[in-house]
Amino acid sequence: MKYLQLISSMCLALLILTTNLQCGHASKSMIDSFQSADFPAKVEYIKFPSGSMLSAASPLRWGSWTISFPPDNTPVATSGGGGDLAITGLIASNAVQGEKVCSFYQCRSCAFTNAQADRKQFVRRCRLTIGTAPKEQEVDLEIDCPVDVKLKQ
Repeated sequence: MKYLQLISSMCLALLILTTNLQCGHASKSMIDSFQSADFPAKVEYIKFPSGSMLSAASPLRWGSWTISFPPDNTPVATSGGGGDLAITGLIASNAVQGEKVCSFYQCRSCAFTNAQADRKQFVRRCRLTIGTAPKEQEVDLEIDCPVDVKLKQ
């Protein structure tokens, strides 16, 4: 009986490890594993640390804004190298302002000054930019960086 419990525990541990690998923790579609030859590419989904996923089938909400894929087009990802990523062609909807164009940006090497250490540090930062300047006022929302982005080739 103890032998069966041991095997069951090992199978469960293996299942958890395998699930974590498939959920973006070591997936080939991970942002950090992209090469410059992967871009430009259409985006299938963007997965966030909460487990929520932005895709054609599932919009996501940040504050008063609902972000979605357009019904007739797929967003496009491009890279500036060094882990920087831009996804254009998203739609942002708001009850007051209606629909606006939206883009996602990940800056892998964003510099900011740490006042306590009096030096620059480099961190990964992500944001949604809603609207297109100079025609309309842009709204920038700092958001959690995704754990996975699935590209369509």
